[in-house]
Amino acid sequence: NDQVYRGLDAQHKNAHRAVQETAGVYAYSGDRYAQCYYTASNGGQTESAFNAWGRERVSYLPITEDPYDLENPDSEVRRAMLPKIVTDGVVFSPAFTDAIKAALVPHLEKQGINPALESFRIDQVVGAQVHTARHGGDSRLMTRVQLELMLSAQRARQADNDEEVSISGAVPTQQPGQSPWLPMAPLSASMKVDLDYFETVEALLHLSINRNANELVSVRETDDAFVLEARRYGHGVGLSQRGAEWMAKTYSWTYEQILRFYYPGISLRTRDIKQHTRAPLQADFLSTPGPIPTATPRPTLMPLTQTPAPEQWVVAVHGVSRNSTLNLREQPNLSGKVLVQLYYGQKLLVLEKLSDGWLHVRTDVLEGYVMEQYVERVLSSE
Repeated sequence: NDQVYRGLDAQHKNAHRAVQETAGVYAYSGDRYAQCYYTASNGGQTESAFNAWGRERVSYLPITEDPYDLENPDSEVRRAMLPKIVTDGVVFSPAFTDAIKAALVPHLEKQGINPALESFRIDQVVGAQVHTARHGGDSRLMTRVQLELMLSAQRARQADNDEEVSISGAVPTQQPGQSPWLPMAPLSASMKVDLDYFETVEALLHLSINRNANELVSVRETDDAFVLEARRYGHGVGLSQRGAEWMAKTYSWTYEQILRFYYPGISLRTRDIKQHTRAPLQADFLSTPGPIPTATPRPTLMPLTQTPAPEQWVVAVHGVSRNSTLNLREQPNLSGKVLVQLYYGQKLLVLEKLSDGWLHVRTDVLEGYVMEQYVERVLSSE
């Protein structure tokens, strides 16, 4: 049974109805039960079972384009913007800039350009694309990012072969030697450089979604930037929860249509399910009075005594239920190590707001990152 069901809340009557109406429906491939894997979001393309796990090729778990997952605004997406006009030679961050420049060094050496990192500057990003599919074929799981750049750099100074030759035999006074490099100047031609996406780009641009390196990355060009977008939350095999949600909500697809889209070639069959009545338990402990129940005390929240600086502010964890928690992570992504679980109402000092929906926060005890959507700003009077 591949249904995921954790009980019934009164406000979720449709979920209860869906479970009841599909009880006893089985998916078959031939005469065998189908393995109906599912994922949170496939990023716009389902992954094949073979590519994900390498065990066997499963006919009803292929690579399939999924525009419905892409259309759903709740599908997980991470973005990083690379401006076309580069300010102060820094592309996104100093660390990402250093990675680009290190990859450029062999190209500069071949062209007789000073390869010292401080001797050249990135002025423009004129192109960006992803390439090299890990699995080949129709797979859009790309592993390389190519950037096309305009640089300012130092070319080698040409030796002067027309120096005047002395015939007097006198040795001229030696002048201080010139630098072998000309002053930094814009290069006339662009230069292309390749970076490994999962080893380099993903971490430096904070694009990681999963622990496994299987996100789908693409490039979108705007008037003034190239935007890298990473998608796929989970292994990507089988049904996408975000895609199925959008099919039903926006296009009124039935569950049969959704299942046949994600598991092509399966057949759906209904079997009788008998509800078995359990025999009553006969045990002494069932009639033995227990202790009087008491309410579980609320955990003590971490202290926050620091006064915010002018560019800082205080938030509180409000975007979770009172019985739930919010993860404080070591890095600003969902694969970052969980430092601690923050309880409802925990106050946090915001040190920095990042561009991808994360906040850099701290208490008097710990410092880390939380997602902005789960906190609310605290007014100074609170």
